[in-house]
Amino acid sequence: MQRKKVYAAAWIIFGLSLLASRGSVIADAITFSRQLTRGVTPYGFVGILLFILGCFTNLILLASRIILHSARPSLAWRVLLIGSVVNNAAIGAFFYGGYLKDAAYWLWLLAFVMATWSLLWLPADPIVAPPKTRSKKKPAVVDDQTVPVLLWAWLAFTFFWIGVMTISFVHPPKPIADSALPKPLKRLTSYVDDLARVMPPADAARIDASLAGFEKETSNQIAVVVFPDAPADDIEGFTIRAAETWKVGRQGRDNGAILFLFLKQRIARLEVGYGLEGALPDAVSRQILDQQLSASVAQGNVAEGIDHAVGAMMERVRSEYSGGRAPGIVRTTLARLRSVFTVAAPQAWPFIRDTTADQRVGISFFLSLIGFGVADGFANAGRICANLARAAANLLSRRPIALGMIPVQLDSLIDTIKLIAILAVPLAGIVVLIAGGGAFGGAGASIHWSAPIH
Repeated sequence: MQRKKVYAAAWIIFGLSLLASRGSVIADAITFSRQLTRGVTPYGFVGILLFILGCFTNLILLASRIILHSARPSLAWRVLLIGSVVNNAAIGAFFYGGYLKDAAYWLWLLAFVMATWSLLWLPADPIVAPPKTRSKKKPAVVDDQTVPVLLWAWLAFTFFWIGVMTISFVHPPKPIADSALPKPLKRLTSYVDDLARVMPPADAARIDASLAGFEKETSNQIAVVVFPDAPADDIEGFTIRAAETWKVGRQGRDNGAILFLFLKQRIARLEVGYGLEGALPDAVSRQILDQQLSASVAQGNVAEGIDHAVGAMMERVRSEYSGGRAPGIVRTTLARLRSVFTVAAPQAWPFIRDTTADQRVGISFFLSLIGFGVADGFANAGRICANLARAAANLLSRRPIALGMIPVQLDSLIDTIKLIAILAVPLAGIVVLIAGGGAFGGAGASIHWSAPIH
């Protein structure tokens, strides 16, 4: 019973360390992770990594009870337990000397030392047979209990986040200049907004009326905005953010387009909503800007160029979507889904990099559970496919059709389908309904026109 007593004592000491720390270890983990955004030395950065691993070792201690009766713990368990002790001792000995004066730290470290000593070097306690059994066999001991797969998953997530922290430390993100929308354009109030005041008022009013009539006729919305100067270096990034803010187009149909002009940079950009991508694909958008807009604005005739470009856009949309062929919610939703990867991919790394410590714990925990929830279902789906192939081979060979079939757990497969549906429906709803008006995914084209000829 010596192993069991020492192991129980380790758990009592571990509990005392938690009471003495009053949650300070978790608070310290958050504090240390936030230091990375303010800059730390390479020495301090290694200490933060070891501290993050030290937080993970608590899970190792929690899971270690499954080898309490193991006579020969596996090599994996030996590495995990001994590595936990070495890691946790290094935290106080080399990086955070203040912990050496903290009783909670010493209790915490002692708990790991005692648990590791009892599980790896003290003989296993025999499993006592039930009193009513008549078996003459000696009480057995369990050999080589494996490490839970869930623990490996959490360890993988821990190293993943450590990798994210390391990349962010070696290549810190560059500060992003403020590119907020100008105050007059928090919301569009007309179809034509000439902020540069280069268009004769009569021409601007005529184009605005034409676009208003076009919306009444077809429900499609086209807007034009003329800037004297670009508000940011990343013009395309600015135009897509502006389009998402203004939400030109009808909700659920995404049938909007916005023509941007930046006069100082001599750049024009056409942003096209999901619902108009069929009528105004990138190649057609570029052709309209090149052939209808650039020549006039290069000569200083901005109103004329806009008039020609807008006319070509309206004609193209009418010809594409006449006779009730306007895209409905299914078509626009599919267009959104096609562009999700294109839009989301550039944002994936900043999102991963900028998550906080508590967010990372939550992501790791729930993704692990979801992964295990669907893994068995996918395994059974694979068994069904294998059985179908085996059944076909048996028919061709004139063998019994059930020969060599693999048992399948349909309940697990059904549960996986339910879980995927539960996760997919809200996500699909977000994709369809998140925009208050029309939604944009980055489709369109840009041109740079030549300087005016004098």
